[in-house]
Amino acid sequence: MRGCRPSALFRLVVVLCGLIAAGSAAAQTVSIVPHVAVPSASPFEVYVYLDTDGRELQGVEISIGFDTAVVALAEVTAGDWFTTAGLPYYFHDYTTPGTAVIHFTGALLGAGTTGNGVLGICRFTALVPGTSPLTFLDWDVRGPENVDVAAAHSTGDRIVIEEAVAAGETTFGRLKLLYR
Repeated sequence: MRGCRPSALFRLVVVLCGLIAAGSAAAQTVSIVPHVAVPSASPFEVYVYLDTDGRELQGVEISIGFDTAVVALAEVTAGDWFTTAGLPYYFHDYTTPGTAVIHFTGALLGAGTTGNGVLGICRFTALVPGTSPLTFLDWDVRGPENVDVAAAHSTGDRIVIEEAVAAGETTFGRLKLLYR
């Protein structure tokens, strides 16, 4: 009988499990909050949110696609992740007016933060009833010393523009009849 040495297959399984666990440790996430449903012709905001998962992060560059036939982007401004960090920051909206891509970048100057928060506030106006997907086209999250941090992003984000329902006046008695 051979000694109690682990087999090559067992060692391979242990190494693979370690790699899988290490790969799943990067849980920094960029997402869009909330999924939005608004009536036509309404102004509204969509927030691009960062969950640092407790890791020190310092900057981002984000590109998000949307449908210009359904919504119009008015502006993108810095969110509270930058404005309340207590540090000087740089934020720039590179979005070209009339295009279907939101593009902004920002960085905390001098240090990073482990706090979660809103990276960018995207102000839209609803144009017509329909659905506009919000798709991350590019996302770059950076840590201290400008080191790239592997970050995930949300999927399936969308803006739903609902048809406005005409308001009318009625009596309480007529409303009661609807539920009989």
